[in-house]
Amino acid sequence: MAIAKIHAIKSTLEKAIDYIINPEKTTMPDGTQLVSSFGCATETAAIEFNLTSNLAKEIKGDYTKTGGADNVAYHMVQSFAISDNEKVTPEQIHELGKKFADEFLQGNHEYVIATHIDKGHIHNHIIFNSTSFKDYKKFRSEPYKTVAKMREISDKICKENGLSVVQNIGVGKSYKEWQITKNGGITWKDTIKNKIDELIPQVKSYTEFVQQMKKSGFDVKEGKHIAFRAPEQERYVRGKRIGENYTKEKIIERIKSEKAKSVEKNTTITIDKKFIFKTLTDGFILNVPNQDYLVYFNAETALLNDNKDVVAHLTANEYSILNNDLTTAGTISSEKLLSAYNSISPVQQNEYGEVPLSEYLNNRRNERKEILHKAAQAIAYSRSEGVIYYSDYNKRITELKDKSYEIKHTLMKLDDTVADIKNIGKLIVAYQKYLPVKQELDRLKFAKLTRKKYENKHKLDLASFNYALEQLNKIGIDPENTSKDELILQIKSNIKKIKDIEERANAIFERIEKLNNAQNTVDEFINMSDEARQIQERLKIHKNKDEINI
Repeated sequence: MAIAKIHAIKSTLEKAIDYIINPEKTTMPDGTQLVSSFGCATETAAIEFNLTSNLAKEIKGDYTKTGGADNVAYHMVQSFAISDNEKVTPEQIHELGKKFADEFLQGNHEYVIATHIDKGHIHNHIIFNSTSFKDYKKFRSEPYKTVAKMREISDKICKENGLSVVQNIGVGKSYKEWQITKNGGITWKDTIKNKIDELIPQVKSYTEFVQQMKKSGFDVKEGKHIAFRAPEQERYVRGKRIGENYTKEKIIERIKSEKAKSVEKNTTITIDKKFIFKTLTDGFILNVPNQDYLVYFNAETALLNDNKDVVAHLTANEYSILNNDLTTAGTISSEKLLSAYNSISPVQQNEYGEVPLSEYLNNRRNERKEILHKAAQAIAYSRSEGVIYYSDYNKRITELKDKSYEIKHTLMKLDDTVADIKNIGKLIVAYQKYLPVKQELDRLKFAKLTRKKYENKHKLDLASFNYALEQLNKIGIDPENTSKDELILQIKSNIKKIKDIEERANAIFERIEKLNNAQNTVDEFINMSDEARQIQERLKIHKNKDEINI
C-alpha cells in the first residue's frame, strides 16, 4: 500500500535535503547509502537548484516581484505498508521511488531521493526543484489533482511489482442517516432498498424491473452507475451507496437467481453454445443449423446450463426468425426447431447478456453506421497521406518513422549543445549575482563578529558563488570576459529551436498514430461479414488484401 504526499518548501532547502539524506536514516548494514539524485549531485543539490532558479528568472523574468509564489522546491513522501517489507528489499523500494519520480517529473526537474529504513515502515523522500531545468517553467501543485496524479502513478508501480494498493471500501452511513435510524425512522435509502427487494422476485428481467420501479413512482437513472430517487426525494442516490447488493450488476444477478428458482422442468431442447449468435438481457439470438436465418428465444423460454449451452423451452408452436441483417424473415415451427437441434436436456441454471433484443438491434444499427462513418473518415485521411492501396500503409508509416528518427537525432545533438550553454549560463548568472555578496564579505574580514553574522545570513549565496567560480575555472571560462546577456540570448534562441523541433516531431507522431488508426478501421470494415457486399462495391476488394484500392 503506497501513500504519496507532497508539500512546498519556501526556504531552508539545505536543511530539508540534509534531513532526508541523513546517513543514520539511509545507510544499510553493509554501508550502502540509499541516496540518489537526478540532474544534480546530491552534495551540491541545494546550490544547483538555486543556480537553475536564478537562470530561469533571467530567461523568464522574476515573477516573484509581481506577487508570484516563490516555492523553491517540493518535498514528496512515498510510504509503503509494513507488510510490503517482506516482499521487497530496501534497495528495491529505492528503485521504485526513482521510477515514481521519473514518471511523475518526466525528466524536467532536478531531484534528490532518499530511502529511510530507520523506522518500522520503509519510505522514500523526494525533494525536487520547483523550476524545470529544461524549459525553466515552475511546477504548479494543484489541490487534489497533483496528489491524485501521484497516487495513480504510485498505485500502478505497486501493482506492477506485486505490492498492496489501497482499495475503495465503500461509504458507510452519514451522521444524519445514523441519527434517523437510531430514532426509529426510515431513510430514503431504506425506502428504495425495500422497494427493490419487493420487486426483484416479481419481475422476469432487468428491463421489467426498471419499468416496475418507475410505475411505483421511483426514478431510475442509468449511466456508469445506476441511481435511484424515491417519490418526493430531492437527490438521486447511487445503488452502491444503498448497499453492495443494489448495484446494476447485483440486481441483474439477483433477478437471474430468482428466475432460476421459478423455472419448471418442461420438455426442452439443448442448443450447443457454438450456435449462440448473441446473448441478450432478455434472451438469445441463435443460429439455426444448416440454415441462413436466426431464431430468437426470450428469457422466459431460454436459459444456460453448466456447459453454457442454451436450454430452450418449446412453449409455443411457432417462433419468429431473423435474416442475417437482423430483420424479421418469418416464422419456424417448434417441430422444425426440435428436429434442427435434436437434443433434450433438463434446465440447470440461467445467465443473460447486458441488453435486451430491441436495444441490441438498435445498437447494431448504430454501430454499423458508426463503422461506415469511421471508415469514410479513415479512407479520406489515408488518401491525404498518399495511401492508395492497402499495402501503402506500411510504406507510408515506415517513411514517417524514418523522418521522426532523423528529427529525434537532430534534437539529441541540439540538446547536448544547449546543455553546455545552459550550464555555463547558470554559472555566469550565479557568479555575477553573488559577486557583490562575496566582495562585501571580503570587506568585513577584520570585523569577525559582523562577518560571522553576514556569512550565516548569506550562506547559500556564498556557497553558490564559490561553486560557480570553481566550475567555471574547471571548464576554462573567464567570468569577467564572458557576456551574460549573450549567453541568455543563445539559451532563449535554442529553447525556441528545441520547441519547434519537438512540435515537428509530435506532429509526425500524430500522423503515424492516425495512419495506424485508419488502417485498423479499414481492417474492421473489411472484416465485417455482414457488410461484405458493400465492401466489394465500395473498396473493390481483390483476392490479395494488399491490392485493395483504398
